[in-house]
Amino acid sequence: MDNITIRDLLYSEVELIRYLQPKGWSDITFYFRMYTRCAFCYPIAAVQNSRIIGVATGIKNKDTGWVAHVIVSPNHYRHGIGQMLTEHVVKNLDSLGCKTQLLIATQMGEKLYEKLGFRTSGTYKFFKPKQIQVKKVSKNIRQLKYDERDEILALDEKISGEFRKHMLEMFLKNGWIYIDPDTNKIKGYFLQELGEGSIIATDEQGGTELLEFKHHLGPMKTTIPDKNKTAEKFLLNNGFEEYQTAPRMVLGKEVDWKPECVYSRIGGHYA
Repeated sequence: MDNITIRDLLYSEVELIRYLQPKGWSDITFYFRMYTRCAFCYPIAAVQNSRIIGVATGIKNKDTGWVAHVIVSPNHYRHGIGQMLTEHVVKNLDSLGCKTQLLIATQMGEKLYEKLGFRTSGTYKFFKPKQIQVKKVSKNIRQLKYDERDEILALDEKISGEFRKHMLEMFLKNGWIYIDPDTNKIKGYFLQELGEGSIIATDEQGGTELLEFKHHLGPMKTTIPDKNKTAEKFLLNNGFEEYQTAPRMVLGKEVDWKPECVYSRIGGHYA
């Protein structure tokens, strides 16, 4: 298509992209407001005749990057705009020193990302509540204290294989943690306000109790790596049904992460 410009997306323009909202996705304007205000995020727009017809974002975590929220207006599908946006993000993250680039692909985008050199390294399973049976609240879960933040950040880096401090710090204030009753050590966290409600835990008991805690708050979707069989069993046994899968794709070397310890991903823009 002619006269398409790729440029930075401004905070003042975020409301203009609401019409791009894909069905079934969380509110994209929430994320793009965050992206346009964070120094580690690089949101861009595809513009034609002064109208934004597509958006995307690059997120930098030290030497790892994420390609996130690549969205094109349905009226402009199959015109190469998604590829233009993705190539721009990939090139920028590469110039910033990201040796590994990651994304979670939609069915529509998977072939495009393969064309650009990404390969599938894992799968996420999506679950939605059908008849919620979770009512239990564990006495081993309490709110995170300020002086425990560094411990949570270290735990997250160990499990995710990434340095995500700048993202997590914005959501730690109202975080919850699981305390192992035998050792009195922190074995997991739940950040209710981060994406879909991020849960990471180093043992099965902590992970399932944090999942119970998350879902006693109300009906919410949960997405997990397919390697986490404990979380999958818990969800299926507690009134959830699997309704979708999506590939985790990588350009470069996959990070050394522990998918079996992820009990609820952050969102489509992060593991």
